[in-house]
Amino acid sequence: MRTALEVLRHDPQSGRRGFWQRYEVDLPEGSTVLEALMAVQDELDGTLAFRRACRHAICGSCGMRINGCAKLACNTQVSLAMEQAAEMARAPGRRPAADAAAMSGEGGGIEGGDKKAGRGGVVDDNTAADGGDVAAGPPAIRIEPLGNMAVVKDLVTDMGEFWIKQRARRPWLFPPAALPGPDDEFRVTPEQSDVLAQGVLCLECGLCYSDCNALGAEPRFVGPAALVKAHRYSFDPRDDAVHERAADLSGEHGLWECMRCYFCTQRCPKHIRVRELIAQLGERAVREGLEADPGARHAQAFVDSLRRSGRLNETDLAVRTQGWAWAARRLPLAVRVALAGKLALPPRPIDGHDALLAVMAQAESEEP
Repeated sequence: MRTALEVLRHDPQSGRRGFWQRYEVDLPEGSTVLEALMAVQDELDGTLAFRRACRHAICGSCGMRINGCAKLACNTQVSLAMEQAAEMARAPGRRPAADAAAMSGEGGGIEGGDKKAGRGGVVDDNTAADGGDVAAGPPAIRIEPLGNMAVVKDLVTDMGEFWIKQRARRPWLFPPAALPGPDDEFRVTPEQSDVLAQGVLCLECGLCYSDCNALGAEPRFVGPAALVKAHRYSFDPRDDAVHERAADLSGEHGLWECMRCYFCTQRCPKHIRVRELIAQLGERAVREGLEADPGARHAQAFVDSLRRSGRLNETDLAVRTQGWAWAARRLPLAVRVALAGKLALPPRPIDGHDALLAVMAQAESEEP
């Protein structure tokens, strides 16, 4: 199976800017993208840098962007990636192959490199200055380093900030003062264990961190992976730091900065419902009385609006989220909106409002 790869190469120590390089290798059916990269490294270009370890989607080392999405290379079939690359090539408005700055999420442009003569499957890595394709040939699988991280070399990223944010969540238990006796033990029921099961599966691979829109807008955001780790300990019945953990996550750049784009859930190789766990942390913070953050007030105002009418009262939502001082500064704008007849009045209850309230009550009774 002839396979074409386009890899975003970059070595900060060389002083060069990133450039796309195309490789073509022959692989057996059923090969993964990681095996394709290993073939390139072994047979064509030993300078290509990437991480790998278990090759079984357990260690999380081989995370990278494949055709624009963060994935584990060892868990991605070449055949499926080639089909996706072909579909992307046919799609209208496809980004040109030379647009590395847009595809990689990094600033700057692309600088062509030297031709690799006599390397068999290595195609010229000079990228057309007008934004043309890297080289003629069939659509290639596009491979880039993970996003929201500095690049060390090629597909290897610096995960130092990722680990700092993980450790800042204090991923260990704080046992209660009244410990069990020598003949007793902490008991965790199956129902309590089920609540923790999702977070325990996390590989800490960084795929969710890579494609998180909130991190792209605010690099100081704690990130989805650290929030999953925090959930695992916040809901552990053996932990005695529930309020402290909720207060930590409700602070600046905490859980309320999540944009709810659900990319974290989509990217997770273990199918963890990441956004759902973040929502549970938000519910826990509200129950602990931590409503100072505008994000917490926004969520509570949203729920209260549904309770009253089943509709969203946008005027009340803005005031309750940002506060009366914020609303007072925008009073002239509110007057102009009202005179234009665009000021929303309190909505009337929807038909079937009682049924909605019943659904909300049922959902609240099932909260962990």
